[in-house]
Amino acid sequence: MRKLIRHVAELGEGLVVGGEGLNEITMQGQSFAQAHLFKSWQESIQGLDRTGGCNLNERLFGKLCRTIGYSGLSGRTANEELRMRMHLDHGAIPTVTIRSAADITHPNPAVKRMLELASS
Repeated sequence: MRKLIRHVAELGEGLVVGGEGLNEITMQGQSFAQAHLFKSWQESIQGLDRTGGCNLNERLFGKLCRTIGYSGLSGRTANEELRMRMHLDHGAIPTVTIRSAADITHPNPAVKRMLELASS
């Protein structure tokens, strides 16, 4: 995996490599990587709100590789707003997963918050 990441990074000057998943191997050559919420890849588990507050990946790898959110981050439902908040609690870069440009030009409150955080 490290060899592949290094090869992709060398394809162009200033090319940034991102990936899915963050661990002690992949973070060595990536600039950012998706983080999965605890047992909540596509659907959130009950009690997900209790998993925030411990930004372990950020503490371990944050200076080398930043975390981004994964899925269900459009802010359309209370569950998606929770997922967005949990990623922030874990130290992730503000992340949205949207369907169209209209979701940016006319954002719901959760997306608007992410855009404000990203631009600050």
